[in-house]
Amino acid sequence: MVWLYDCDFEFLNDESIDRVVIGGPRSEDFYLRLLIAGVPRE
Repeated sequence: MVWLYDCDFEFLNDESIDRVVIGGPRSEDFYLRLLIAGVPRE
């Protein structure tokens, strides 16, 4: 899942975005990537 860190997730760290929904077998990997990008937990 190295490609996950090559993708731009920082654009999701925007006040106009109310929520990001993730799911599936790799949801924890996506969750960690969102946290690294600065997306708030709640």
